[in-house]
Amino acid sequence: MDGGGVGKWEHYIPIVLNSFNRDVRISGEAKRMLNDYLSDLSSKIAKSCVVLVENCRKNTISSRDVQGAVRIVLPNDLVKYAVSSGTKAVMNISSNSGAKKGQ
Repeated sequence: MDGGGVGKWEHYIPIVLNSFNRDVRISGEAKRMLNDYLSDLSSKIAKSCVVLVENCRKNTISSRDVQGAVRIVLPNDLVKYAVSSGTKAVMNISSNSGAKKGQ
């Protein structure tokens, strides 16, 4: 898989892995393979977002467009987890940016 330089995920892979199990290590080759997979996946989601937005004749990608693209790209068993995690992340970012504005 060629991610096309869409994203560099290699830095985050060990961080996420360590959050689940500190004793597990990942080889450089496995990290590169995961990086390529995640870059390919994010590229597919982004392309699906663009198609959804163009079909609705909009100029801005919304969180609903991203959710729709995730539903199109990911297999059914991952969609529910991905959407709930994404929603939680957006809410977390929104609440943190609101707190910063009030400071």
